[in-house]
Amino acid sequence: MRKYLGLFLLLMVAVWSFNAFSGVRFIVDSEAHTKRDKVRTNYISPSTQNCRNSGYTKTSCNRDEQAVERCPYNRSYFKYCCPSGYIHRKKDCTKEGFVPSKSSCHGYYRCEYPE
Repeated sequence: MRKYLGLFLLLMVAVWSFNAFSGVRFIVDSEAHTKRDKVRTNYISPSTQNCRNSGYTKTSCNRDEQAVERCPYNRSYFKYCCPSGYIHRKKDCTKEGFVPSKSSCHGYYRCEYPE
């Protein structure tokens, strides 16, 4: 039993000295040793900034709407939210043999079957 106790104490001293001299910080260590305050939290990527500068400011729509006119630099940004189905240009509807809806959303139409 004494042999195991001595081995355990030796192991604990070794672990403590390793932590004290190596600069290793464990996950459960205090926040005083983190670099969180030195990280730039307000960084905006160039693609995001290009989208915003070009008028693509939305990142989400209501449940019954769809994103229209996505940003070419970052597809998570877009200009408009339109009701579901209003995602086609007028010429695209007619080219496929449909009729564009009478109402539009920022130049986007819902394609309908001809009467």
